[in-house]
Amino acid sequence: MSSSIAVDDPDLFVAAAAAVFDSWTALRMIVSGNGSTGAAFADWLPDATAQWFSENKDLTPEEVEIFLEDMLAENFNVGIEDGSLTEVSHRLCSLHSDCVLKSQEEVLSKLASVPKCDLSRCQVKDDDGYEGGTNGVQQVISEERSDATNESTDTGSRRPQPDEDGWTTVHRKKKS
Repeated sequence: MSSSIAVDDPDLFVAAAAAVFDSWTALRMIVSGNGSTGAAFADWLPDATAQWFSENKDLTPEEVEIFLEDMLAENFNVGIEDGSLTEVSHRLCSLHSDCVLKSQEEVLSKLASVPKCDLSRCQVKDDDGYEGGTNGVQQVISEERSDATNESTDTGSRRPQPDEDGWTTVHRKKKS
C-alpha cells in the first residue's frame, strides 16, 4: 500500500497521541513529579487512548476531555483547570480523524509541527514559597510562554486555598 493513500493505522494514532501528551505541559509536570509511577503512566496513556478511540467510534472532544480528566484524577488525584485539557482533547480528536482520513505523510508532517514541552521554563512553588522541583506540596505552576499550546497557570498575588476536600483550584493568569 502506498503511504500517500489514507490509512487507518492504529500505531500512527498511538504516535500522534504520544506527541500530543509529550507537548502538554500540565501532564509533563504531573508525570515528572511522580517518579516511576508517572513515567509508567506516560508510557501507558497513548496506547490506552488509542484503544479507547478504537472501541468508541465518533468520540467528541468533550468525551475525550472527560476520559483524560478521569484518568488524571484516578491515577494522581489531580484536576487541571487551565483550559489545556480542552485543547488537548480537541487536538486528539483532530489527529484521530487525520489518521483515519489522511496519508501517513500528512499526519507525520502535522506531528512534526507539534511544539515540545520545556519543563525548564516552568516554576513550582509550595505553600512555604519554596521554588524548586516539581514535587512541592499544593503546587502552583507558572510558566513564561509565548506558545498558547502549552497552557499553564499562575496565581499572581492570590494564593490558592484548599477546599474542604483538600483540592486546590489554580486559576489561569489573565493576560495584560
